Amino acid sequence: MENELLKTIFDSALDGIFIIDLEGRYIDVNPAGCAMFGYSKEELIAGDMRLLLFPEDAERAFERSKKSWREGAFVPELRMMRKDGFEVWVELTVKPLKTKRGDLVLGIKRDITERKMVDRELLKAKKLESIGVLAGGIAHDFNNLLSGIIGNVSVAKALTGADGKVQSLLGEIEKAALRSKDLTKQLLTVSRRGEPIRERVDIARLVEDSARLVLRETGVQCSFSFQQGLKEAEADPGQLSQVMNNIVLNAAQAMGNNGRIEVKAGNVTVGTGGPHLLKEGDYVLVSIIDHGPGIPKKISGRVFDPFFTTKERASGLGLAISYSIVKKHGGAIIAESSKDGATFSVYLPAAAEKEEYRPLLDTIVRGNGRILVMDDEELVRDTTASMLELLGYDASFAEDGARAVELYKEALRDSAPFEAVILDLTVPNGMGGLDTLHELLKIDPRVKAIVSSGYSKAPIMSDYRKHGFSGVITKPYRVGEFGRALNAVLAKEE
Repeated sequence: MENELLKTIFDSALDGIFIIDLEGRYIDVNPAGCAMFGYSKEELIAGDMRLLLFPEDAERAFERSKKSWREGAFVPELRMMRKDGFEVWVELTVKPLKTKRGDLVLGIKRDITERKMVDRELLKAKKLESIGVLAGGIAHDFNNLLSGIIGNVSVAKALTGADGKVQSLLGEIEKAALRSKDLTKQLLTVSRRGEPIRERVDIARLVEDSARLVLRETGVQCSFSFQQGLKEAEADPGQLSQVMNNIVLNAAQAMGNNGRIEVKAGNVTVGTGGPHLLKEGDYVLVSIIDHGPGIPKKISGRVFDPFFTTKERASGLGLAISYSIVKKHGGAIIAESSKDGATFSVYLPAAAEKEEYRPLLDTIVRGNGRILVMDDEELVRDTTASMLELLGYDASFAEDGARAVELYKEALRDSAPFEAVILDLTVPNGMGGLDTLHELLKIDPRVKAIVSSGYSKAPIMSDYRKHGFSGVITKPYRVGEFGRALNAVLAKEE
């Protein structure tokens, strides 16, 4: 009776139970232990403990385990390997046994892989947050400098006409500055302030444009497959382009800039217990599949770590930034490998309804009226003055919020009100944009305010209407973007 009870407990336990001799050979394994690692009982008994260890860990872990059994100092956690090569983390309970067959070891293994995955995600987030404190400060100052360069170049291009050597040189300067703007975006993304400014995004168009741009000077062939009726995503198009650029570039480099990449996208619904702790709901799943050497198992858990890279002259930030962007969007990014190559799967929250895609044109929209600009940087104020003059507006300027409120009151007293105000969100040692808007709303509940910044913590830039703003413009910007932002606010007023 007692033996039958013990056998029933052994066979029905949810944890893996292993009986091992002091040489590491398996004597008996329960069904849960077999299922945990994907082997049959016969396969396990025919081998030893090394069968369940990663090759690079096997001998060291094997010898350490045998020593611990003899000395009674047991390892509480261990990384092991399923038959299909995937990682399994187990929590160990180990007890020595004295039997007629001699000294044996009872090992109870509990699968804690999901818990380790969560711990790993938290560690990545902490690393990115630490880097972000430094990155955010650098990006803020750099953005203000770029605002002066990009803004003045765009004004100069508009004044010099469409042709000529000067126009060509200005175009080259603008290209270089816009590439610097992309670098600033990367810094902002890893900072706590690089929150996505969401809008409806045509995923198929964005993914295809990004992939073609990255691969145009390589020998890589790329095929695209998009589900009919693919939903739009709620995403920041600039940040999402960055994700796709990084993943496609990584895939191309893995294949030596030759070979074939497949890009697929489809609609998926995630239920309870979805991948990487995703919330239940509708998502757009983008899969980027290369046919290179794949990801070595020993580094598969580190591909999204900041500064981790296997390439020369690489920062190790590309995939870490992509991971950060996707997480901030409420999605997930998963890297998988096989003998045929690597697959990066990106889950993005889907928009409720599909809207017609409208590409943004770099046209100049002129207007008229008085505009008040508040910015603490003199370079930004001077550049904005040139833009507003070109666009046809009459402008006044303030270096901080207190001065902006004073000028707004004076304009109302003189019956010459401002049609709109543009407020810099962050003013060191002064009243910033949000506090300034609160004061202006006390004076004039109908004030039309545009929030301007190179970055912001959510939800001000990404949910500006909730905070009382009528529009948003992200630094650095060109005169065309600036004119459209103003026109959008003033047109609503009319």
